Amino acid sequence: MFETLPIEAQDLDELLHLETLAQEYPWSRQQLASCIGGRYFGSRLVSGGQTFGFYLADLIGGSRLCLISASRRLFVVVASAGSCWSTSLGS
Repeated sequence: MFETLPIEAQDLDELLHLETLAQEYPWSRQQLASCIGGRYFGSRLVSGGQTFGFYLADLIGGSRLCLISASRRLFVVVASAGSCWSTSLGS
């Protein structure tokens, strides 16, 4: 079973590890750190105490802009403003 938990500053190392695994051009530690708190919001997807994915988002002009990173075994679906994008991140 998965649960969503808020992202906090102490999660940065774990998020950076996932970001590096999931993205061809991952954000740097400084970029991720700058998006924790303040006007940004996000959650971690956790099971058994391990984070499998996360998203960070910001509302700009009523639209939600997201960065999503996940472990290779997670299927990601993103819905925004009536459109949907999905991908399998491996087996």
